[in-house]
Amino acid sequence: MAEEAGFHLERDVADLPTAFRATMGDGDLNIVFCAEFDALPDVGHACGHNIIAASSLGAAIGLGAVADELNVTVTLLGTPSEEGAGAD
Repeated sequence: MAEEAGFHLERDVADLPTAFRATMGDGDLNIVFCAEFDALPDVGHACGHNIIAASSLGAAIGLGAVADELNVTVTLLGTPSEEGAGAD
């Protein structure tokens, strides 16, 4: 979806096959939105990460539309499984 909105998409960020970085603009100030989209064991999506991801995507697309006018870089980070592998 971010790529369709004009973002430059990088896949496999940090050697994680489902992690991504999507950027738009090239301004001095970098505004980053975290799209946390995993589900937790025994909780599933009740943790709300799916809502966080959708909200971050919408905010990034909205700001990305005016990134050049504001001289900012907008980054959307897809962060799968951030609770595991020492990220707790």
